[in-house]
Amino acid sequence: MNLSAADVVYELSLKEATPGIQVSMQSPTVKLAAGERKTVDVRLTIDGTLLTEPTAEISALLVANLHGAASEVESLRIPVLAVANRVARIDAESLLVRSTSVADSQGAVVDLTLKNKSSVSGEALIFNKIATDVRKEDPTLDPFRSRICDLSEAGYRVIEKAGVPTLQIAAKLYEPMTTWDLCEVSVLIDKDGDREADQELGGLRKKYVEGLTGEDYASVLVDMKSAREIRKAYEAAVLAPTPTPAPSPAPSPAPVVAAPKLDFTPAIVALGPMQAFEHSTITVLETPLSALNLTSAGTLAVRITTSAQTGSAIEPDDFLSNDPKRWRQLNLRPSGASFVDLPASVTLAGGETKTVSFTKGAGADQLLVLYPNGRPLWNSVGSDSQSQTLRPKFTP
Repeated sequence: MNLSAADVVYELSLKEATPGIQVSMQSPTVKLAAGERKTVDVRLTIDGTLLTEPTAEISALLVANLHGAASEVESLRIPVLAVANRVARIDAESLLVRSTSVADSQGAVVDLTLKNKSSVSGEALIFNKIATDVRKEDPTLDPFRSRICDLSEAGYRVIEKAGVPTLQIAAKLYEPMTTWDLCEVSVLIDKDGDREADQELGGLRKKYVEGLTGEDYASVLVDMKSAREIRKAYEAAVLAPTPTPAPSPAPSPAPVVAAPKLDFTPAIVALGPMQAFEHSTITVLETPLSALNLTSAGTLAVRITTSAQTGSAIEPDDFLSNDPKRWRQLNLRPSGASFVDLPASVTLAGGETKTVSFTKGAGADQLLVLYPNGRPLWNSVGSDSQSQTLRPKFTP
């Protein structure tokens, strides 16, 4: 609205814009007579192909410059802010084992064909499927129960990293995490079959482990017997009575007694990276195979759980199976899994179709393909586009 007594002309433009945002309007020039009010349609669009990261903060200033007799004066600035996700639509079109049947499939070549049906690049991660979990109850029916960290699926694989055989565990949630600070992933590991964890592989920021520092996410493999002993000694030290000094002729300053400190670093067996895909449902933990307590047959049993770190959830933990007796057996021998020689990652450009080849192993698990850049879902109805479960077809 022009509140002045004279006609004015405004020139609209976008300034200080980050890559990916564009503006369009019928005309950048707006003329207003004295006292006139006018509505101007301005459309701001985000081009995902111009984003340099899968998730990015987009900002700009919509500026209206007033043209005067002497000079151009900036009279209006409207800030624009958005968080944009570069969403790719990748689908697995076929999974073919080059053998006549399951009977002669071990060692056969497996061809997985992936197609990116979107215009932006995306990534696919391939795992042997461990299991699928059911959704938690809808919090709208019970607002005191949280669905954050609601575990959906999990998978595993053994890959070579710098020549080191490495176990990777993928965990997928039903709803995406803006930041994985709010959700910790734990893989309990049992070697001897007593359904009690001998080791634990945790995925979290380093600074959340007593004794470690750092903001980066980490996969921390801990010896549980040592961790329990450290915790027990710490609690005993905290609860120990403070000794009363013997009386002395001359008063002396009371000695400064250092408070007990909890430090789990002596129990850490291995420390490695954790892939935490922000604004996504997917994270990947890893540890060297040599650091794990494997049976002589190269197997171990796991229970996978997530834990919400909000501090307000009545039900913060979610196990892949709520049955405490249900541990999943993983075969980590070179050909023990259902699919082996899997690639660390597959990247597809917009519109690209790619066939990835690997090897059929001895296992009978399904194939789990995860898409960190796929369409997320923030509700309890339907499913997202960040995972696919595939059964192979056999063809000579």
